[in-house]
Amino acid sequence: LHVLTHSFPTHALPILRSIEFSNRYEYLNPNYQLEGNERTTFTPMLTLEFADQYFACLQIGAMIDDYKRNVPLTSEYDHTTMFVQVQARF
Repeated sequence: LHVLTHSFPTHALPILRSIEFSNRYEYLNPNYQLEGNERTTFTPMLTLEFADQYFACLQIGAMIDDYKRNVPLTSEYDHTTMFVQVQARF
């Protein structure tokens, strides 16, 4: 039995310095005097920070909108938007 292994040079790999998870919560009732269409928004975010030679962050997140009532043919309906963001400092 022969196992193939490969070692990568350590200077070629980015070093993970930190992992962060955050969540933002928003509640909005645009017309509180009448029975408005309440919206709840969650924005979970995972951040991976690389800081040795790369000085970079990779962020993965989502915006999750939840309406009390979905209104057809408008922007007032439940939906989720996923995103990836790269930040680099040089």
